Amino acid sequence: MSQRFSHIALGECLRVLAIVIWALILSPQAVRAQDAFKGKTITMHVAAGAGGGYGHYGQLMAQHLGRHIPGEPNVIVSYMPGAGGLNGANHLYNLAARDGTALGVLVSPAPVQAMMEPAARYDVNKFNWIGVVVPVIQALTVMRHAPAQTIEAMRETEIVAGSTGPASDTFTVPQLVNYALGTKIKIVIGYKGTADIALAMRRGEVHAWAGPWTSKSAQFPDLLDPAIATQLLQFGLKKPAGREAVPLLTELVTDPAKKSVVEFLSGPTALGYSLAAPPEVPADRIAILRNAFNAMVKDHVFLDDAKRGRSVVEATGGEELQAIVGRITSVPPNVVAEAKRVLTPPGK
Repeated sequence: MSQRFSHIALGECLRVLAIVIWALILSPQAVRAQDAFKGKTITMHVAAGAGGGYGHYGQLMAQHLGRHIPGEPNVIVSYMPGAGGLNGANHLYNLAARDGTALGVLVSPAPVQAMMEPAARYDVNKFNWIGVVVPVIQALTVMRHAPAQTIEAMRETEIVAGSTGPASDTFTVPQLVNYALGTKIKIVIGYKGTADIALAMRRGEVHAWAGPWTSKSAQFPDLLDPAIATQLLQFGLKKPAGREAVPLLTELVTDPAKKSVVEFLSGPTALGYSLAAPPEVPADRIAILRNAFNAMVKDHVFLDDAKRGRSVVEATGGEELQAIVGRITSVPPNVVAEAKRVLTPPGK
């Protein structure tokens, strides 16, 4: 009996010794990861202007994320608008630091842009996705001063929509409506941000804007007033709570081939206002950033701040977001080719 217990005791000692040895080997690495952000500044590159929804949610995240990262680094925001979000995505992928101190608030169509836009110089699956605060479901808002107010009327009468560029949802949505429903929406490209489009709508320069419900609720609530504008349709795969009366574009399309294209291009709305890191950032730092994001979106201080700013929070973690991006980019090539044809601006 004593010999058997001696063997058990020896085995237990060896097990404990192995744990101690591994702890000694791994602990310096763990300590280095925990100290990686101490005294550092994280720059959050927003791939849009300061006045729209991406800028709004970028500021909200920047104000709270640092408190949940070991070392509590300072977090600042840099705006990189242009080319429908491609400027910011290209910068994050090709030029930004690979140590976790550079993050990006990318526009939700980033996966589709990577597959269709020649100017997209990134592999969207190689970004390290940190998390999404809320999906971005677009509403096609039409001002009451527009010469047509319904889809039927827009098949006969032209209205004008403002856009930041061919790679953005401000172009994609009205272009898809023309393709799938036969409407006559003229798209004027060149606005620097969604705030500029909203101002142009109020001035009567344009009649329509495809933009996020979240952005309109938080920053442009007058555009949701039925006396001022109508919400013609939604662009996404799922209706937000309280918006069930407004039809999804996917519900209005009857042609199966066109519906496949619309569903493919609707997929990235799940990315919403999301946060990503460049490729090649060490895995332990990505884990820290994802944990910090997950803690932030549950923090009552963050949630209270979001509520004060009329900002919706329906968060998804980084690992799930990484999988969503993979699914979006695995559609059949013929669907991608047709989508690319449809979204190619005239003359290109």
